[in-house]
Amino acid sequence: MEDKKEKPTSISYIKNKKTEDSLTLLIKSEFFDAHMLFYYLYNNLKPGVQDVLINKLFDTSSDVIEFYINQIRFFLSVLWYLKGPKIFP
Repeated sequence: MEDKKEKPTSISYIKNKKTEDSLTLLIKSEFFDAHMLFYYLYNNLKPGVQDVLINKLFDTSSDVIEFYINQIRFFLSVLWYLKGPKIFP
């Protein structure tokens, strides 16, 4: 019998890979606006995804940032509650 190494084809692996690619494509698309940015920033606590979203936040205009300043403050207070002072390097 011949042992073949199987590629990871589990459903969870495929779903995670597909979701990651889909989210990356969404972030890079022209339809990704500030509302979606803050939605994914608040609901997705994976460090790599948060880094990409925060980098996208730096590209956002200051008028939009001023509009969402309360949401930013709320998000930071939630992170501080969940992780403590470790959220700031």
